[in-house]
Amino acid sequence: MADIGPTIPRRQLGRLVRDMRQAAGLTIAELAHHIERGATTVQRLETGAADRIRLWDIEAICQVCGADETTTAALKGLAQDGNTQNWWHQYGDLIPLNFDVYIGLETGAARLT
Repeated sequence: MADIGPTIPRRQLGRLVRDMRQAAGLTIAELAHHIERGATTVQRLETGAADRIRLWDIEAICQVCGADETTTAALKGLAQDGNTQNWWHQYGDLIPLNFDVYIGLETGAARLT
């Protein structure tokens, strides 16, 4: 499998965390309170915008939302993949803010249409 970089795993993780939180009937603020983090941290995690994903945050979210061991392990795997850096990170001072998302998605694309 080709190296897809951190963008796609971060976005997948965010979607799954959001779905899990909503299924548990929690707001972003409530989940943040339960895991003793700020609402902004949870929101950035859910949108795939977190620069660094802490595995203990993922474990805490899974525990609060009632995730099983398999789901927890899968989310932690996505978090680890999302913490990698790719070639474009060394040019961070040249790439416009938030443009790295597009570079990451292009890197992960199998084809262009």
